[in-house]
Amino acid sequence: MAGYVFAIGGDEDPVSMIRECAEKGIYSTYLKGIAPLSFEGTLADYMSMKPGDNIYFFCKRRYYGIGELISIGPDCKYCNYPRSSARVNVRYEDISNDLLVNFGSQSPHYRWLCTFKGAPYFFEEGIDTDEILTYKPNTFKMLRAFWKVSFIKLSDEENASLKEIFLLRRQRETAAQTGIFPERNDIHNAIAAKVLDRYLIKPADMLQTCIFGSRVKHEMALEAAVVYDLCHNRVHALGAWDYVSHQVIASPFKPIDYMAPADNPFEVYNFLEKKYADEPSICISPLATKPVALGVCMFALNYEKVRIVYPISDVYSSHVTNQVTKILVYEISLT
Repeated sequence: MAGYVFAIGGDEDPVSMIRECAEKGIYSTYLKGIAPLSFEGTLADYMSMKPGDNIYFFCKRRYYGIGELISIGPDCKYCNYPRSSARVNVRYEDISNDLLVNFGSQSPHYRWLCTFKGAPYFFEEGIDTDEILTYKPNTFKMLRAFWKVSFIKLSDEENASLKEIFLLRRQRETAAQTGIFPERNDIHNAIAAKVLDRYLIKPADMLQTCIFGSRVKHEMALEAAVVYDLCHNRVHALGAWDYVSHQVIASPFKPIDYMAPADNPFEVYNFLEKKYADEPSICISPLATKPVALGVCMFALNYEKVRIVYPISDVYSSHVTNQVTKILVYEISLT
């Protein structure tokens, strides 16, 4: 089976948040806004979940496990309120009576949730990242790229290795029934009491809010719809798929240390200076965003040994950028 790792942070004691999730048997991602990429990508991740997949939590370089997605009613994941998959802002007052799980005034930001149980348990003591990555290192790929995302999906092989190290390292706690987060069923029972057909996660509401003219113009939205179709065996010509995910690691994998931010030329400059200031000569080709290219140019102006190799395309597409999500303004001085 596949696995999911959920990142928990932003709290003075994030482990207490993991305890609360484990106790209630639910997890829901907090979405700050309705920007297309994060919204549609997160929805695609939820649509690929299926009963039996394992789940883990991560905070402060430690992993906590083990859980297993279970169906409460017809599925193991739901919209937290009807039409939550439509990429539109909603008010708490308008959805408060229809929530599966009430997170108070922040409920509009918790659009989807999944249900799980301990498998066999969630252990109070986490396992350090380095210890995990050195255990069967060739099997871990997604974990090495777990960076600045709310959660990731693991392949069957990677999940099996992560689950195995937990079962090996926590044999004493399992036998003694100590060091285990408690679980309760009241939230699951409250969910089961709802008419859950209204809360099933489907891509239709999302697709209707990203149509321009007669076409869906968001690549991630189309990807989410394909994930849904494959998971529900709706594309008969392609047969049944055991594992479906829109998260793919580049091959060969690029270490996180060699990634520069896409929207900050100053951090790009600092990154290049830190990595390459001592190189006798270097050629750099800025293939990403304009802020990255600006950072490369700033670096080249300060270091004569740097040469910029800039690609020029024969054909440019007018459909690459569909919306302006933010405008970046920089004040730069060359003196």
